[in-house]
Amino acid sequence: MLIPQNKTFQQFNKGDVFGSLSASKNIDLESNEGVVRVSPKLTLSTKDNDSGITGLGIPHAFATHTISATERYWVACGIGATTSVNGTGKLLHTGSADPTSAFVNDTFGSTPTTIHADFSDMIEWANGNNAGANQGKSLFVSTFASSTSQIHQLFAATWNNTWYTTTVSGSFTVQGGIKNMCPAFNGRMYIIDDDLVIYVPPAAAAVLSGAGTLDFLGEYRPIWIRSSSDRLWISLMTFDKNIGTRGAIGMWDTTGTQLNKVIPINSPCALSGVVKDDVPYILDAFGVLRKFDGLAFKEIARLPVANLKNREMPGIYDDLTNNRWVHHRGMEVVDGKININVSNIDVDGNAVLEMPAGVWEYDEAHGLYHKNSPSFGSTDYGAFNVPTIGVGAIKSIGRSASGSLVGSKYFSDANTARIGLFYNDLIDNVQKYGYLITQQIFTENFEETWNKIGARFKKLLNINNKIWLKYRTEAVDPVEARITWVDTNTFTTPTDVRAYIGYEVEILQGDGAGKCSKIVSVATGASFTVVLAETFTGATTNTAKARFQFWKEVGTVTSQDVQSVKFTIDEPATVKIQLKVCLQFQGEDELFDLYLDSIKHE
Repeated sequence: MLIPQNKTFQQFNKGDVFGSLSASKNIDLESNEGVVRVSPKLTLSTKDNDSGITGLGIPHAFATHTISATERYWVACGIGATTSVNGTGKLLHTGSADPTSAFVNDTFGSTPTTIHADFSDMIEWANGNNAGANQGKSLFVSTFASSTSQIHQLFAATWNNTWYTTTVSGSFTVQGGIKNMCPAFNGRMYIIDDDLVIYVPPAAAAVLSGAGTLDFLGEYRPIWIRSSSDRLWISLMTFDKNIGTRGAIGMWDTTGTQLNKVIPINSPCALSGVVKDDVPYILDAFGVLRKFDGLAFKEIARLPVANLKNREMPGIYDDLTNNRWVHHRGMEVVDGKININVSNIDVDGNAVLEMPAGVWEYDEAHGLYHKNSPSFGSTDYGAFNVPTIGVGAIKSIGRSASGSLVGSKYFSDANTARIGLFYNDLIDNVQKYGYLITQQIFTENFEETWNKIGARFKKLLNINNKIWLKYRTEAVDPVEARITWVDTNTFTTPTDVRAYIGYEVEILQGDGAGKCSKIVSVATGASFTVVLAETFTGATTNTAKARFQFWKEVGTVTSQDVQSVKFTIDEPATVKIQLKVCLQFQGEDELFDLYLDSIKHE
């Protein structure tokens, strides 16, 4: 039996039977259709304890903007929650058009300093008041402090800190509350003002009521806006005393004072949305990806958490926040594919088992799979976990086929949460690590003995590249534990993990995150000392968090001269099996497919 049988690896996240993959991490199914590569590393460029960058908030909005003939990448990093706390975040930008370069504090005069995590936003917009340079475009940032909201404009080398209230004579009906912005198809900037939608036309004063505005009168709370070629799509939340919080998408052509249509989504809210090929897509609060079919938003894919009806993810019932497990700017179209920046920790602080944090990618051929997770340096391969409500915006950077900027928290050890800005390492010349897990594969007959497991692949391109083949016949809930590294293949833990000798440990966060290893031995003492088969480069004495599972390794590939392997397994007769393939690659190594053989019982 070859896997996948239809020559295409697919992940549908509807349990562990449907599709060819039940789980994935850091894999690339797009750059060479029909094979599996490991995605380029999502590499840290700037973090909150870099020199001069202290006090960094969640990176919740990216923009590209040119000042003084130099294109730069910008990011708004908000700090502050609820209307009782002033924003204390900041703006950063690169020094050039290179998105992989380090970000620095905004160097332009009168930089806004009250950027709020819940209420602020940032966009670039051609407002018509500025002709000539940069095609008349300005950068706009909304802020909140002392019950006063403002929108600031950067066109020349100094910020106009009263642009909204003075230059365009605007005012906010409700000073506190969300102030998200959206450049629209008709040239206007639309602004969410608590439960209002107002706008600023090009080269004219703000319009606060009447035609072209919306007042929901408390019936709905608008959360975010997206524009297609002839209408706006507005995410709405409301509270119904009979059924609780419920969400909808408002469709509006902007000509009147009423929505053209309100489309229920059977979810407390739409976390985020994008417009692709002039069609809106949304991710609902439960993790279901939906596409508008002309009448309704129909499911086209789902994240693994969508199957867990008893798991609540953060922020989904709060109508006065931008901080949810997917930020409203956490979806983006990257190289024609929908990318989603995901946090995997629920409201109780537990990680969703088969949902790594980081960027997930969707396309019709392959479903929704994990593309890459944030890596903080040479000592990790991308963490499985990020801190609760730890993700921000994602932006396509357009410099290559899969380039993006990502804002996220991350763990530098077992407990320490940091904030960083990350980019895809498209040079792709460093070691990276990913894995895939197949669906449950059932015997063709009532009962069989599994005999051989194999794989076909491109000849390994680097002497340090490696493939591991593993299997299990029964899924058992894993054990998670705090560990302390002793050296690059040894750690200690207070948790008794002797049952996992010969099986697998996966490092979830901290040094070594993203990589798995077979456990060679466990010694007892004041704590349990675990010796690993694999080397975790750079691991020294830091703490980390690990997960122990009963995956049985049957063989590895290290030779650069072979393109296929088969390994014999010795397992009692059973009705099903599941395979795991771990990939340590550098560059464009490829896994073609897998092989599985069994002996029929008469």
